[in-house]
Amino acid sequence: MKIISWNARGLGNASAIRHLKLLNEQQQRPQVLFLIETKLALAHVLRLRNLLNFHNGFEVPRIGLAGGLILLWSDTVEPTILSSSQHHIDCFLRNDDNFRFHFTRFYGEPETHYRHLTWDLLDRLKSVSIQDPWLVMGDFNEILSHEDKSGGSLRSEHSMTAFRNVIDLCCLRPLDYTGVKFTWEKKSPGIKNIKERLDWAMINQHWLPCSKSIELEHLDFYNSDHRALLVSIYDNMDAQVSYVKRRCSRFRFKALWLEEKESYEIIKNAWKDIGSESAMTMVLKNISACSESLTKWSQNKFGCLKTEVYKAQKRVQKLNKEDDTSTEHYSILLQQETILDELLHREEIYWKQRSRVSWIQSGDANTKFFHSKANKRRKANKIKKIQDKYGILVNKDEDIENVIVDYFQNIFTSVGENNEALEQVLHTIDPSITDVMNSKLIRPFIANDVWDAIQSMGPDRSPGQDGISAMFYQQNWSTIGPMVTRAVLDILNNNGDISGQNKAAMYYHDILTLQNAN
Repeated sequence: MKIISWNARGLGNASAIRHLKLLNEQQQRPQVLFLIETKLALAHVLRLRNLLNFHNGFEVPRIGLAGGLILLWSDTVEPTILSSSQHHIDCFLRNDDNFRFHFTRFYGEPETHYRHLTWDLLDRLKSVSIQDPWLVMGDFNEILSHEDKSGGSLRSEHSMTAFRNVIDLCCLRPLDYTGVKFTWEKKSPGIKNIKERLDWAMINQHWLPCSKSIELEHLDFYNSDHRALLVSIYDNMDAQVSYVKRRCSRFRFKALWLEEKESYEIIKNAWKDIGSESAMTMVLKNISACSESLTKWSQNKFGCLKTEVYKAQKRVQKLNKEDDTSTEHYSILLQQETILDELLHREEIYWKQRSRVSWIQSGDANTKFFHSKANKRRKANKIKKIQDKYGILVNKDEDIENVIVDYFQNIFTSVGENNEALEQVLHTIDPSITDVMNSKLIRPFIANDVWDAIQSMGPDRSPGQDGISAMFYQQNWSTIGPMVTRAVLDILNNNGDISGQNKAAMYYHDILTLQNAN
């Protein structure tokens, strides 16, 4: 079981959400996620559940513009919420192997003169279940000794003593950790820099005899001033993570390319309007050339986004671990954080395009959520087997294709029609199309019809076999429009030959026919 606690210092902006998603994804989706200082109003828990792909959630809304706690958990754990306040969420937590323990998510009072009230709260929570293993985790806003602080003025001895006393009273001890010691940092250069260990995970003595191992790791800041804490609870026999080889996907024009001016130049250079072949043949060759050029450029420009995000996060993490408080260090850190945020933004756009969930705004969208939606759509669209006209199930791709083609050929074919009876029926039907309407329907198509049809299409709806969607045409019409228009009008007005061609030609024909009917 993985449990993460993180003081996010506000989740009301797109950048904070992107880093929260990165934290969730890099830790392979923990079973429990506790967020402190969300600064979110009531009813935001459903939004975060969807963003991070959790099935359950509980929230304590902010007061004014400060505070706010959110607890998210998966279906593999079962919490029983006992109490909550602006400073805690207390529950019994049971995992999928029926192991139960007392779990308290804690947020110490930021104001020193009120902090004793949260110590009193912690003392009361001790008596909830004195015989169960107890894990207390969160931002305590206090240190145990001067060794837990670097820089700035000395901490009040009275405050530290009060903290140590309540820890002793509750029979708690801090977990040993891996990673950097200090969990909070005021990222100012030189003597203004301050680091403290304010975030803790503590357990009582009842963890010792139980069969579970428990470990604590101090993670990165993820664009906050607090590091995230990861507690792992496991058996020694836990299975290792297995890795699945990912399949290669075909070419598809990507929405994020349109944010780069270079993409327009690449299309302009690859698109050649010369040659003696038919307009449709030239269109298809140009699309192939553009696809090849864009693929090479994209590999050099973006590389593998997942890999780039991973490398960028590692660079930021490495800088955050360095004991360097110079102005140059923080300048480099800011630069690398900006690069990471831009990569996360690009990844978000990519998965939004893949999922085609257009009703969620960019920046308020979850990469993991979009990844799930895209995978579900691919599974839903996959035809694994089909029944032919004789009632026999076939599962090979070639056989499935033949059954589908045969079916549609038969339903659009008439056999043994009676023309005389058909004429009699038609004479009894009053025409609904006037001569004026008919003249409009049978008039030759013009260039504006082609452009109107292209504009009416969803930018990223159902690309053709070549992987080109409508946004490719819409955004590059000044370059490709004249040739595409000639190709389409030749098919529609002159019965241009499309035999042996890519199905893109038939695609244009169907779009224009539908547009004209409307």
